[in-house]
Amino acid sequence: MDLEQQIQDLEQEEAKLIQKKLKLEEKKKLFKELDHKIENFFHESKTICPKELAEALIEKYSLEINTSSETRRKKTTITADLRDTVKSLVNSGESMNAVSKQMELSYSVVIKIMNGAYDHLKAMK
Repeated sequence: MDLEQQIQDLEQEEAKLIQKKLKLEEKKKLFKELDHKIENFFHESKTICPKELAEALIEKYSLEINTSSETRRKKTTITADLRDTVKSLVNSGESMNAVSKQMELSYSVVIKIMNGAYDHLKAMK
């Protein structure tokens, strides 16, 4: 690549960065205006606090807010049987992603199993 081409590429990148900066500054201005409007709203209406407003909006529009940690994946204990099942599924042609979803394991655990990280486990009799 010659120097002129590199200079043109840099100028194009500079133009893209300028456009991105302008968009971000515009977004920042909008957020600042919105923040100002919210502050004025709560200052003028001394009867409602932000928490009450949020609760009223949630109720009015039937919004569901997930604040619990119940959606966390359960911790799976890798056994020799599980390891062998995963290996046989992947070796039979199923994708590791499909096996991870089917067995409710993370993709990284399936990769570890296939790389032999759990080969030390002995089958229970």
